[in-house]
Amino acid sequence: MATAPRRLARTIDYPTGDGKPMAETDVHRDDMMDLIQIPIEPVAGRLPSQILGLHLERDGKELRLYNPATGSRLLKRDEQRDEAKRRAMAAETAQQRLGDENEQLRKEIEALKRGMDPQ
Repeated sequence: MATAPRRLARTIDYPTGDGKPMAETDVHRDDMMDLIQIPIEPVAGRLPSQILGLHLERDGKELRLYNPATGSRLLKRDEQRDEAKRRAMAAETAQQRLGDENEQLRKEIEALKRGMDPQ
């Protein structure tokens, strides 16, 4: 019976330094603080995000995301669920209406065929 060779656990050497986490020097910290403190100028009462392309707006005690391209807010999960239910019900109603209309047209066609029949 062949066996795989055993691997020996090797020791990992972590870098050591000044005791601060890596890449967190006074210069890095100062740069981060400068970036964090850049004021965001409101646009139409909303705070724009250049990265997301969305705006943050206040809605009572909540913050909501607003899409300036569509002119509408992004829906929360419960709103998405409610919207999906509403669309499903609308689609079902439209499908039923089309089925009823189709049945009515079939009846009219049959009536016309009987009326044209020379019997």
